[in-house]
Amino acid sequence: MNNGLSRNRWIARIGTAVTLLILGCTVGDFQAGAVDVKPAARPGVVSTLWATQKDVSKVTLITLNGEPTSASVQSETLIAGMCVHCNLMMEVSAGQIAKNCKRCACSSNSAECFVNKVSGKKSWADLLGALPKGVTLLAEYTEPGKPESGLKRLTIDSKTALLPIKCASPPSTDALAPLVKGVGGTTVEVGEDGKRLLIHLKSDWTQDKEIRLEKLLAQSGVEVVFPSQKNDPK
Repeated sequence: MNNGLSRNRWIARIGTAVTLLILGCTVGDFQAGAVDVKPAARPGVVSTLWATQKDVSKVTLITLNGEPTSASVQSETLIAGMCVHCNLMMEVSAGQIAKNCKRCACSSNSAECFVNKVSGKKSWADLLGALPKGVTLLAEYTEPGKPESGLKRLTIDSKTALLPIKCASPPSTDALAPLVKGVGGTTVEVGEDGKRLLIHLKSDWTQDKEIRLEKLLAQSGVEVVFPSQKNDPK
């Protein structure tokens, strides 16, 4: 009798331990799932388009600091970014960008999935020319750190903008903050030589925002100085 009771108590204890273990795992999984994990930063050098050289398939990019740098675009160079129709990240090679999009069910070509309206033959150069001036392009080179090796990938990051500027003296971030806030900016960085602005935004950078900010900056003595011609000034 006593042996039977002891055995039953032992079984009951094991059952309780197993139940607690299952509950512990369940709660642990719930808590782990509830953690808001920030997505990893996308790779690439933060740049923006300065000029295109269609005849030699090159782009000239500028960064927050340093001089403009040219790199070749091959047919296998990847163009990546958010589709404006389905809000999904997409990626397509430069040589295939004029063909219909395969990412979602829309009937547009890939170039128009990135920017909605593209003039010309809808090539990679037409796409880059249709982007809002200053939109950030994350540049990944075939050999990291070597632009002369050519572009492996260009990722369009519409939540940041990089603007080349000219002014009598480098502007302070305190003076710029209310101006960029007027176009949805959250923070602004000034390049080491005071010739570039990097703006972080709540929503996508657009041509309208670029025009409005350019006017606001002009009132403060700061001029946005993108080249007017499409070919590389060099």
